[in-house]
Amino acid sequence: MTQVSREFKRTVQTAVERGSILMERVQKDVARVPFDALEQIPLVGTPIRGFHKLHDASVEGVHGIVRLINGAAGEMVDVVLDAIEGPLIEAVPLSEMRVLEPAPSANAALPSVCQPEVDGQQLKDRDQQLAS
Repeated sequence: MTQVSREFKRTVQTAVERGSILMERVQKDVARVPFDALEQIPLVGTPIRGFHKLHDASVEGVHGIVRLINGAAGEMVDVVLDAIEGPLIEAVPLSEMRVLEPAPSANAALPSVCQPEVDGQQLKDRDQQLAS
């Protein structure tokens, strides 16, 4: 299943990439016609050339972002498909699990008001008193 999904992801990504490149060219080519005509007018030709460059840079920027997001989305899909294919970490059988004791220095770093005043035997004695 994930192989089909990966192939579909590649197909969609390729379509978005090529579609964006094509649309960028079309948008710039269509805009070139009026810009070229307006650039021929003596009084406005110079500022129009600036607007033309600004337009083309804007179109390139938008489609660059589309392609960037397309690549990032493809990477996210790969992560999801990797997670579906197998566990990210190796499972440990319950019989092999153990409780980790805190490091001896863990309580030493706490202020004295936070450190416990009782030891394990005192807790057992208290539990026995409460049970009777």
